[in-house]
Amino acid sequence: VENSGSALADDIRVYLSVPSSPELKLMESIDFRNRPKTSRLGIDMKIYRLNSPHARSSLTLKSVRGNEVAEILMGKIQAGETKHSPAIYLFLPPESLTQISIKVLSDQLGAPIDIVIPVTVTRKELLLTEGNIERFIPDDDNDDDEG
Repeated sequence: VENSGSALADDIRVYLSVPSSPELKLMESIDFRNRPKTSRLGIDMKIYRLNSPHARSSLTLKSVRGNEVAEILMGKIQAGETKHSPAIYLFLPPESLTQISIKVLSDQLGAPIDIVIPVTVTRKELLLTEGNIERFIPDDDNDDDEG
């Protein structure tokens, strides 16, 4: 969130919401503490990163009236300052998901700012065979452990 005005913006709240579905879950980085790196796996992990990990805000994930909602309390932002939210992930979003809604509120805004981000979700099935699993195992044969 960038304060492009000439005065302090106070009590900034950002709400990201998507319609609930049986498999969909909003998650934050801490939920993936032991996740493998996608570059190492070489497959689509169905995890879509939406925001920067450099956070100075409070994040609450909850279900509200048929929606999964991330509530981000950004606090105060000085004129000309930019503040980043924590990373938020959509885990197993349905292919029917067509948009992500974002609402920005602040005491200094005359009205909320509504942002709609169009999205397309395509799922890819992957059958884990012994050959596929071997691709995920690091090749230690190339390490020089002499001595």
